[in-house]
Amino acid sequence: MSVFASLIIAILPIFLVLGIYYLAVDRSWLKKKRTFLIFFLAGAISSVPSYFTEAGLISVGLYDWGFWSSLLEAFIYVSVTEELYKWIAYYLIYRKWSSELTRPIDYITSGILVGLGFALTENIMYALLFDWQTMLVRLFTAVPAHVAFGIVMGYYFYKYSVRKKPKYLWWSFLIPVALHGLYDIFIVQDISDNLLPGALVVLLGNYIWGVFLIKKLKRQQEVVARSSVQSQAVFPNIDRYEVQEEEDYLGDIILGEEE
Repeated sequence: MSVFASLIIAILPIFLVLGIYYLAVDRSWLKKKRTFLIFFLAGAISSVPSYFTEAGLISVGLYDWGFWSSLLEAFIYVSVTEELYKWIAYYLIYRKWSSELTRPIDYITSGILVGLGFALTENIMYALLFDWQTMLVRLFTAVPAHVAFGIVMGYYFYKYSVRKKPKYLWWSFLIPVALHGLYDIFIVQDISDNLLPGALVVLLGNYIWGVFLIKKLKRQQEVVARSSVQSQAVFPNIDRYEVQEEEDYLGDIILGEEE
């Protein structure tokens, strides 16, 4: 019964996040179910080598370096490993399917789906090892974290697709690594349990920034919609999409975009 409960809690938040995103941000993404399913599956697959890589690194030992050991675990063993595999998954699919990302917001959607796919596989593996109480904690921490980091990764892939500057490709990897490491350091540090809420502060700050990025790309879509000529000049890979004003009405209210 405990394993069954853990599996339910592992899977439920994935669909909960998808539902919230559909209702509050963008209802048009389901028109490209195949493309976004591929991003989701890529994220799910990337979690497997990440898990074994982390296990291998941790088995080597963290050494007794005090706080430096915590930094090593948070920023290298966990953050770099997980974000690297997610980034590789996104990049490989992006190279093949970038023509399907016809709207600015599609990049954030695909980033979120890579994060959710990764979180789903990770959750299932954790559910087989830990009790339902642990999975309940992950519901409010690990899953939202992967979504938040996916927003940032997707945004900088969008910047790269538009400006073709390698620095944006680097930032799509390095900034999520930095945010992930900063989030994890508050969890793995052994200085004081009073520092644990710092992880939630980092996560909250990441979400505030994520909402800002989503609003920014939604505004960009409005600019593109007003002038097809400008859209081809500024966004050469964007050739078509429909502006769903009525469908996105709820998302505009929540994100403060209602006029």
